[in-house]
Amino acid sequence: MALRAGCGPSLILEPGNVVCHPTAMDDPPRQLFMPGTGQLPPYFAGREDEQRTLLDCLDVLREGGTVPADIVLMGPRGNGKTALLRWFDHEIVASRAADAVSLTPDDITHTDDLSGVLFPSILERIGKTEVKVPQVGSMSVEGGRVGSLTRRLISRCRRRPRVVLLDEAHNLDLNVGRTLLNVSQRVRAEAPFLLILAGTPNLVDRLGLMGASFWDGSKRLDIGRLDAPASFDALAKPLVEHGAVVTPGTLDSVVAESQLYPYFIQVWGDALWAALRERGTTAVDADIVAVAEPRFQERRDEYYANRYRELRREGCLPVASAVARAFANQASTNEDRRTLTDEGLDRAIGTALPGTDGDAKQAAATRLRELGYIWQPAGRIDWEPGIPSLMGYVLNPRTVSRPNT
Repeated sequence: MALRAGCGPSLILEPGNVVCHPTAMDDPPRQLFMPGTGQLPPYFAGREDEQRTLLDCLDVLREGGTVPADIVLMGPRGNGKTALLRWFDHEIVASRAADAVSLTPDDITHTDDLSGVLFPSILERIGKTEVKVPQVGSMSVEGGRVGSLTRRLISRCRRRPRVVLLDEAHNLDLNVGRTLLNVSQRVRAEAPFLLILAGTPNLVDRLGLMGASFWDGSKRLDIGRLDAPASFDALAKPLVEHGAVVTPGTLDSVVAESQLYPYFIQVWGDALWAALRERGTTAVDADIVAVAEPRFQERRDEYYANRYRELRREGCLPVASAVARAFANQASTNEDRRTLTDEGLDRAIGTALPGTDGDAKQAAATRLRELGYIWQPAGRIDWEPGIPSLMGYVLNPRTVSRPNT
């Protein structure tokens, strides 16, 4: 295949207008895009504000300062929260400004794991023999006090800043989370330390249940869909940098069908790259899009089917269907941009759960948030669909879903 890479300074990339003068590459990668793996995409587009916020925190830590709050990354799955954590982890390591520890709730299922797993992981970066970590049995955790461990961690952070990156935080055990948030508040007030939590829209509820009320002063970064220019860049730049030539206007329909959803953008990129390799061409034109589209649609509908089965398995399908019908009845020119008020959501759930009380309705709404089916972006009071056009699939799973239908 005559694909090439290395566009460098001569690359001009605008929606509908891509020009490249690449240099040769003998062995193009078999897979360029990595949908659904949590790995960094080949071009990380549209997260400049979030990246700047994280790098500003890293600068503060590097200078020995204290950051004012933990950071909470929140949004429906498939929008790149894990990728953003991986990017920041790489930045921390490359800058040597701090020690970074990447964790999931599976690493800390009990408070006993905090000293046995979390903090030894930090100490591995500076040498395990340098300091002894007390066992949890010697810690006082009642009322959020973690005196001995907190004091030792403050001492270590004053010598070397550190960042804890916790993915899938919506699954964090409540007692573990309460202790961890209290540790972070105490340490962060006196030493260069930063805790970053990433999770689905239900993370708000989960943090509230932890009882550490100060968490709501955290810096919240919502990770939702991209805008159209960023979606275009995420697709076009990796293709062009590996030798493809994009015919002006060709990717407009691709961006539209991706619905600006990062996971679908990566699926489209993977399908286009496979079509280029299969045809042995460098031209991204209407013919290549036609070859790639069935691959994209198959992967998209498999994703929808998995979400559908999940809703059914969790007993949420009747409620999800009622909510989907309520969204569909809202006036909009774009299905996945429709919104629903709290009252509208409550009425929709009530039609699926007649005779139930407010607590049962709230529990149903909470479960839909956990699954990323609905969410409220920061600063907004209305509900939005979490995954583009999934609601259309829920209402008619035997028909291939299309945007704006």
